[in-house]
Amino acid sequence: RVFDVPASDAFLITDRRRQMDQLFEPDSEIVTYDNPEEIPELVARYLKDELARKKVAKAAKQRILAEHTYEHRIEKLLAKMRTLFG
Repeated sequence: RVFDVPASDAFLITDRRRQMDQLFEPDSEIVTYDNPEEIPELVARYLKDELARKKVAKAAKQRILAEHTYEHRIEKLLAKMRTLFG
């Protein structure tokens, strides 16, 4: 969902994962929570601020298209295989 939702031009609030900060810029490309009790406040905040919601969704989509497509994954995999196997 972390890639699918923004790739379809939608806004996502999701639980924070260790690798998330390596994939997206927190709060500008993705909105996360550490504790489920934070969800109502985040939802209320972003429901009130359509511009911020759209800005985050757009930034996430741009990052996905620039760095996280299947093509990018295959290129990295092939590069690693070349390094390991020549």
